[in-house]
Amino acid sequence: MFRKDLTNSFFNEPYTKESIANRLKQVLNGKVGFYSVGLYPASLAYNCAMQNKGLNLLLAPREGRELFGAFSSEALSEMDKDIRNKIEKMAISNASSTNKYNSLSDLIVNCELIILSSNSNHIMNDIELAFELRKELDRENVVIACLVGSFCHDTYS
Repeated sequence: MFRKDLTNSFFNEPYTKESIANRLKQVLNGKVGFYSVGLYPASLAYNCAMQNKGLNLLLAPREGRELFGAFSSEALSEMDKDIRNKIEKMAISNASSTNKYNSLSDLIVNCELIILSSNSNHIMNDIELAFELRKELDRENVVIACLVGSFCHDTYS
């Protein structure tokens, strides 16, 4: 489906040398968020936690999904506890006093790039929701990308 309402919202007008440089600096220093959190995003989080003290990656599991649900019991039991705790911190909102997992809204507020890592039966709904939330939260310059399973197909052709 082609959306006619899509526009370039990465840079805000007026397009000046300074405004473009500031936006690029925001993106380079910003956070990346993964929504849905399957095996691939969780593995990336694990690698980031091992190699990086900063938490520039945020995770938001889809409602009803477990943060570590993509890992086997054996893999979880062998996982370094400190690394596992870092991954938990990537998924829990700093503003939350209840240790509640981040939501897609939290990612949109706190990240410059969000990757919707859904399987094919959720991706269209996730895209629509992300676009609605970007507008509602006045964060339309947040970049939305998709990482979709290979079984995705176009139902519109």
